[in-house]
Amino acid sequence: QRYCQKIEKVLQSTRLPASSTKSRWALNTPNPTLADIAIYHLLGTPVSTVSGSTASFFGETEATIGNTYQKDCPLLKGCVQATSELPAIKKWERKRPDTFT
Repeated sequence: QRYCQKIEKVLQSTRLPASSTKSRWALNTPNPTLADIAIYHLLGTPVSTVSGSTASFFGETEATIGNTYQKDCPLLKGCVQATSELPAIKKWERKRPDTFT
């Protein structure tokens, strides 16, 4: 839980000044950045598509992590949601070869 909250706090302090439109990307940019992809990979990638899991990285259960960032971390939640909706991400997850089993 605390790791998600720490990441959220860092994002709050490093976001670019707000433009006329509110961005869902982590750094308030008009387009996704590597930070968005990294956050999505860490928190939002389906466990079936990666080796290891977020839970093992954080030392917490996946349910705890999911509940924390979705309930208490609006920047992380928006970033994960926006990244998961990118056509290239959806396509990669459908076509990605299974290299972990």
